[in-house]
Amino acid sequence: MGADDEVVLRRVRDGDYEYVIGRLDAWWGGRHMAPMLPRLFFTHFDTTTIIAADPSSDLPLGFLCGFRSVTHPEIAYIHFVGVDPAARGRGVGRTMYEWFFERAIASGCASVECVTSPMNTGSRAFHAAMGFGEEQLDDYDGTGESRVKFRRDLEPAQVARPRSADYVEANTAFWNSRVAAHAASTDYGLAHFADDPTHLSDVVRFDQPRLGDISGSRGVHLQCHIGTDTVSLARLGATMTGLDLSAPALEVARRLAGDAGADIEFVQSHTFDALDVLKRGSFDLVYTGIGALNWLPDIRRWAAVVAGLLRSGGRFFMREGHPMLWALADARPDGLLSVEYPYFETEGVAFGGTGTYVETNEELGFGWTVEFNHGLSEIMNALIDAGMVISGFDEHDSVPWVALADQMEPIGGGEFRLTDRPERLPHTYTLQARKL
Repeated sequence: MGADDEVVLRRVRDGDYEYVIGRLDAWWGGRHMAPMLPRLFFTHFDTTTIIAADPSSDLPLGFLCGFRSVTHPEIAYIHFVGVDPAARGRGVGRTMYEWFFERAIASGCASVECVTSPMNTGSRAFHAAMGFGEEQLDDYDGTGESRVKFRRDLEPAQVARPRSADYVEANTAFWNSRVAAHAASTDYGLAHFADDPTHLSDVVRFDQPRLGDISGSRGVHLQCHIGTDTVSLARLGATMTGLDLSAPALEVARRLAGDAGADIEFVQSHTFDALDVLKRGSFDLVYTGIGALNWLPDIRRWAAVVAGLLRSGGRFFMREGHPMLWALADARPDGLLSVEYPYFETEGVAFGGTGTYVETNEELGFGWTVEFNHGLSEIMNALIDAGMVISGFDEHDSVPWVALADQMEPIGGGEFRLTDRPERLPHTYTLQARKL
């Protein structure tokens, strides 16, 4: 059994520092180590401090405290790592280090550094196994004490942060790399579409009361990904076309439609080029699912495409992540909602990581994305200026993925909301419009 099966990596929580500091000296065989771990690392560096917890008790089995250098922002530094002696030899330290490497890469760091005593042969052997080189430093702290400095360079290909202008290449590569994991995930549940001819995706089932009767409509689903929502719309009686940038995603979508007995045309194209591959003014319905606008840098250009695809009187329908949600920082252990990213449209923000939004056992490589937020007024005004009339707007206190780790609870139907006072945050919204 590996460390991933025996521990859970999570953010710092109340009580963790007291638990660790009360056992720290014992973990080091009676050496007085507590002064090397001030509380500030658990309080002020919580985004780069990780707890390896026992999955049954949630109590710490290990911790890693680190930070990104302010003076040299290309360097990430690990200050202190500790593992309960009872949990050693199970890969807990390696798992925490790999987590820190991912965070360092996502922050644009090129290397990771740390130090130890020359006498700490166990630490030197561990860091060598983790790919660190070492350098002897005499009189390191000005007290005549020597130290060994470890340094590990991060992969240059991983560190390269894309420019906003390269968003198409970066985002296409990222989505292509996630298709297999999404297709295999129970969260998408592709097998249900073949097994049950009445099955609908959770996303479309949520939309259905507002969508109403779409039977007989000719619809296009922009940014359709692997087609689960597109097939669901076809099962509601619409003649559907799906459009997406990712060729691997469309391969899965075509197989899904065939297995589900749905006659759907899937077209590969960037949303901005949709009018070059689809007939202008030929659709009764343009549908955009959740998590779409954040991949597009120009909301007015998007609105012109939507209006261009619709016939006169045609209808636009979209449920999307709320721009207030997109603007929030990662979940904090104290539960505070902190605004970190732009609310309004800007040149975009690059994010790096190895994860995805579904449960998966697939090994996912590191990837960069470039994402864009758009304020509600920007979205609505763009549609109005493109010749549309807003016909409906609703805000919701739930979202169909865990948008804030450890701060959300499932409420059924594939939806999640804040565990603590969800009324604080508009999670998603539904926007409808008609073309004049």
